[in-house]
Amino acid sequence: MRLTSLLLLLFLTLGCLVQAEPGPSAPRALGLSEAVDLALQQNLKTRISREKIREAEGRIEQSYASLYPQFRFVTSQASRTVNLAAQGLSGGFLPIPLLVGPFYSFDSRVQLAYNLLDPAAAWRRKAADVERLMAGVEDEYARQSVLTVTCLDYIRWVGALQAQKAALADQRVAEQLVKLARDQFEVGISAKVDVIRAESQLSDKSLRTAQAAEQVDNSQIELARFIGLPLPSRLDPADPLLGQSSPLPALDQVLTMAWERRLDLALAQRTSQRLELQASAIKAGSSPTLSLGADYGLAGNTPVARSTSVYNVGLTLAIPLFDGGLNDGKVEEINSQLRQAQAQAKDLEIQVEQEVRNALRKISLAQQQRQTAGSGRELAEADLRISIDRYQAGLATSVETVQAQAQLTRAQEAEVQAQVQYNLSLVQLAQATGNPELLYQLYSLKPPKGADPSTRRTP
Repeated sequence: MRLTSLLLLLFLTLGCLVQAEPGPSAPRALGLSEAVDLALQQNLKTRISREKIREAEGRIEQSYASLYPQFRFVTSQASRTVNLAAQGLSGGFLPIPLLVGPFYSFDSRVQLAYNLLDPAAAWRRKAADVERLMAGVEDEYARQSVLTVTCLDYIRWVGALQAQKAALADQRVAEQLVKLARDQFEVGISAKVDVIRAESQLSDKSLRTAQAAEQVDNSQIELARFIGLPLPSRLDPADPLLGQSSPLPALDQVLTMAWERRLDLALAQRTSQRLELQASAIKAGSSPTLSLGADYGLAGNTPVARSTSVYNVGLTLAIPLFDGGLNDGKVEEINSQLRQAQAQAKDLEIQVEQEVRNALRKISLAQQQRQTAGSGRELAEADLRISIDRYQAGLATSVETVQAQAQLTRAQEAEVQAQVQYNLSLVQLAQATGNPELLYQLYSLKPPKGADPSTRRTP
């Protein structure tokens, strides 16, 4: 009786443990806007760009330091002895000591230094301001880069899920064909080779399904890693991204958008501006400078008893006369860099227009491919249904059915690939215009917080 009670208690305990064991959590719904927000918050590229801004701000602070007077406190106290023998003296017959001292000295002052006139420093400050603006442009560029990569990863993930869905549907059809072949073989309608052929086809479809599942896992891991989600994360796309719901803007609108928003164009302009200011700073290095120096304090033998007040006030005028052509060489070097930057900016303008036109052409071509692939998939589905019906009626062989299914598989893969390529083309257009938010307009999605122009710093 006691043993029975113990066994019953053990059984109930194990039952409670089994019931208490948590099952797999439901997948987290992840939309494109949320993914972008997570990436902008946690991706290391954005953190690095923020530090570059702080670095530039530090250089600005250094350059502006010359505008203000510099103060410092200096104090010293020393003792020394004098060796008369080292000075060429000797005691001879007189009782003169050869080592005298110690002698004490004390000096404590507050010093002032102030540049009254320094033309080169003024140009250097302006150049530092431009570097701060350039850092802001690079920060925005890093933000856009993170946004673009997130969109690409999200689209590839959605495409992998669509491919997996198609593979599963294809596998279910293959399973039905295996059952049909076995049924017909049992009643003597078909040969054993038809069963073997159907089973072989099912094996191929199962392998394709497993490969599709692996691709889904890989793309999901890549997305989760980039946006900073813990691994492994079970995710479910909240935005299917089946294509834009808003019409594409016209070519002239897109080109205007690119001229205004492309950050590489803005960076090229800032680079030329910075080089011009640096050249002016170097030229100003040949100009006279005027500085004020002053100090006030106590000096004497001791800090208190035998010290007197001392002060100095003076102006220093420095006029460069000849530097061996050093400044001229520096100016020529900067001017050469400036001409290179200007040429690169012109070439970039041509490249931007070409990228915009190419992006629009790719979208048009991808749209046609998507429509063609959709029609091809519908035709392949109809052919497979007809082939199965003919096979069931004994009017077709299993070879024809297998071929029809293979054709459907290729059509499904082509449709998924066309769909993914179309969405990637939309991302390329947004990237070409320098306006990643265009993608949200095309999808009629709410922009993420980090992509809202009203909350973004303007470089």
